[in-house]
Amino acid sequence: MRYLGHITLIVVLAVIPASVALAAGQAEEVTDPMVFAGWSGSEEASAPVFEEKISRWNEANPDTPVEWLGWPWGDTLDQLLIRSAGGERLDVAQLQLGWAEVIAPTGRLLDLDEVIGREWLEENIPAASLEAGVIDGTQLAVPYTSASIGMVHNPSLLAAAGVEEIPETLDEFEAALEALADYDPDIVPYALTTAGAGSVAQDLNAWFWTFGGRMIDDDGNVVIDSPENEAAIEWFVSLHDRDLIALDMDRFDARVLFAEQQVGFYDDAILARGIAIDSGVPEDEWEGYIMPMMRPTVNPGDDPQSGLWGHQLAIFENTQNAEAAGEFIKHLIGEEIGVYYFEQTGLPPVTHDAIEHPSVTADEGADRWLDITAYGRNHELLQFENVSELQSIVTEELQAALIGDKSPARMLADAAARLEDAID
Repeated sequence: MRYLGHITLIVVLAVIPASVALAAGQAEEVTDPMVFAGWSGSEEASAPVFEEKISRWNEANPDTPVEWLGWPWGDTLDQLLIRSAGGERLDVAQLQLGWAEVIAPTGRLLDLDEVIGREWLEENIPAASLEAGVIDGTQLAVPYTSASIGMVHNPSLLAAAGVEEIPETLDEFEAALEALADYDPDIVPYALTTAGAGSVAQDLNAWFWTFGGRMIDDDGNVVIDSPENEAAIEWFVSLHDRDLIALDMDRFDARVLFAEQQVGFYDDAILARGIAIDSGVPEDEWEGYIMPMMRPTVNPGDDPQSGLWGHQLAIFENTQNAEAAGEFIKHLIGEEIGVYYFEQTGLPPVTHDAIEHPSVTADEGADRWLDITAYGRNHELLQFENVSELQSIVTEELQAALIGDKSPARMLADAAARLEDAID
């Protein structure tokens, strides 16, 4: 089974209680267009794609037309919260992965098992993608486009350094990093994100899983201070001491250096290929310059880890027409539109039929991302409203360990104490 780790939330909002809209024979006729809100449909590059998605729906469903309402990405979450609280017309909205956790405590999101149906969801969407939208045991979101923050490598650079196989274990990974360092001392073998709080915390979370540790357990308790995580931090420190990673490396810097053939490995989302091509990697030769790979594991046979990334779809309790909103979600993530979205943007689809479409399976890079995302998990700090503060704490503590100001044990103890205070 394959699954993608980038996810978009579609949210349905309105003014008539869902209990009325969902009751058989009780829904009132809705004459005004449903509103599909978010940010991507207002961005120059993706606006034509969203216009086409809406146009195809409107042609097939003239009685329940849809119109777009958009804001800049940084304003969208606040606007959705404000408009839903004020009862302004909203039916379907695009959400970034993690936003559902922020909205859920307001009680405004519908249970999609009731609106769309559990049977349809399980038959059409891979389990890992569905699980990412479950909050406190309720299916409040479904994936729109889904992928992971995984790892990519430069095949031509690795070949020049004498690395013949993609490393699958940490021992093989370290050997590849050493080979890159020996080949060219100016290369950053692994551009681990060590700056930029959001990226650092996300990537570190995936490495903690690799070593068997976690930051937050299933009950919401801080568990970052563990022997498994101490082993992970000790490993990072050893990579730093051998100049195999670099300080002050954020995601943007890693992308630039990778495109310039100065990085062997780094962590990114499926958008990495498009970014590399835009940065100068030859489009007709991209397979030789950037390819996704499974994260190396401690032991052979361990599951490779990745953190989910993407957009989801959800429905608000005040929707005027929950049934139509649910059908619009099916339209957006179904085979026809899912494959169209992939062909236009490179963002992978989320339903089984679309994932297995020849257009997707024939794309080696996308196919590998689907395999990587099958192991995707939600980043553990996204469940908290003050996620940015928590990510900054983790980043500051990691940096202290890397420069030798704190031992790995002290770093984790301090991180645990600070996280507990911030969460309380």
